[in-house]
Amino acid sequence: RGDSRNLGISAALRWQASDDLAFTLAHDYGDQEPMNDFGTPLVGGKYHKRLREKNYNVRNDVQRYNDQWTRLTSDWSLSDSVTASNQLYYIKARRHWRNAETYEWDVPREELLRRDYLRISHEQEQIGDR
Repeated sequence: RGDSRNLGISAALRWQASDDLAFTLAHDYGDQEPMNDFGTPLVGGKYHKRLREKNYNVRNDVQRYNDQWTRLTSDWSLSDSVTASNQLYYIKARRHWRNAETYEWDVPREELLRRDYLRISHEQEQIGDR
């Protein structure tokens, strides 16, 4: 009823600058294209096996997420009982959806009606310190 594709990669490097100070650089990458299949329509309120193997979404549907997150974390042991930690980060997200949200079977015409067409696209970048 549809194809999907997913890739996720994570990596981290840690540098122990001294006995009480360490830095960790980490990066996560995700690229996802999940299948867009929102179910099988009922015909006259009943489930029909002949309809179950079809994907009723629009042919040019899109659902894609590309996310990246980079972090630099510092950990400092001030004493045996006190530590300080800080994280600088950068997040980049690219996401896109395009599909039909609602399906309804037209019994007299024996065809599918699609409604509530949706398209959302966003590109976000964020830099922070916590």
